[in-house]
Amino acid sequence: MTTAGQPKLKAATSYGGFGSATQVPVITTTAFGTVDTITETNIQIPSTQVTDFEGAVNTQLNKNTHVATIGGSATDTVTHAIPAGKDVSVQLYTVAAPYSTVYASIERTSTTVVTIKFAVAPAAASIRVVIVGSST
Repeated sequence: MTTAGQPKLKAATSYGGFGSATQVPVITTTAFGTVDTITETNIQIPSTQVTDFEGAVNTQLNKNTHVATIGGSATDTVTHAIPAGKDVSVQLYTVAAPYSTVYASIERTSTTVVTIKFAVAPAAASIRVVIVGSST
């Protein structure tokens, strides 16, 4: 019960569940500081405020990519430090033009080692291996 001159506050309301990776809450209040409404607005960052995006992307890609030159043996092992472990993709191609794709038996020997087996040993340093994985 209120008497003349006393402020009357709105009934309490739960406003849970606002905000996300792409939106932030916008809160409006009454003159007495109680929450009146909550809406969401999209986060927009102008490109002029983004610094060294290319460097950050390259750093992440470099953590998830390993490149090496192999050859000279029917079996080569390549050690990598990609966080994905055995969940990696391996591609082989010739070092010299026309940079043809090379096919071999690929074994993910451990979480950091890939073993590549050729039917016939290629010339030394004639094959490029690219190993790519995710960050997890």
